[in-house]
Amino acid sequence: MFFDLNIPYDPATDGVRNDRLKLCLAQYTTFETDIVVGLNYTTPYEPNEDAIRDLRSKYHIVSVLARNQQVFTAACRSPGLDIISFEGRLTFRPDPGLFEEAKQNNIWFELSYAPSIRDTTMRFHFFQHAKELLAGTRQLIITSRANDVSEIRGPSDVFYLSKAMGLADDQAKFATGRNCQHMLKNCTLDIPSSCK
Repeated sequence: MFFDLNIPYDPATDGVRNDRLKLCLAQYTTFETDIVVGLNYTTPYEPNEDAIRDLRSKYHIVSVLARNQQVFTAACRSPGLDIISFEGRLTFRPDPGLFEEAKQNNIWFELSYAPSIRDTTMRFHFFQHAKELLAGTRQLIITSRANDVSEIRGPSDVFYLSKAMGLADDQAKFATGRNCQHMLKNCTLDIPSSCK
């Protein structure tokens, strides 16, 4: 089973774009009418527990974008989160001990490949993030964060990209499959029976 848990959805954009993304993803997923709602909580400040609790009541998946060391540290220690994402240049070196805290809190780390398709500088940052994450954890989920159908890649493409990052065969498969299932099982969300 193939998962892509980060497709930006903008209701203000042309509905045709969103419909095309849905059709493209339908080729790779067993979800037909079941939709998992996620929110990427972007803040330059440390995640606030009250805000996370509030977001948890409205969304299935709560993710934090770690833009600096303080946000990353607080996110790894926040049991209410599901995913820690990275974007752009990594301005800090993650502390290996924080990866263990995140694992105890059932927090997964996300790498998104579509920004590296759009921009060659982001491609360098993608591999930088991969190197830092793989040095500390295997709690990894690979998503697209695709803004357009042309940025979505099939399961085999993502598998080989994962291998290029340094993952073994089974870990490369797990990054878009089993790891996502484990993360979803820990969320406060009703998962379709086909995914259990």
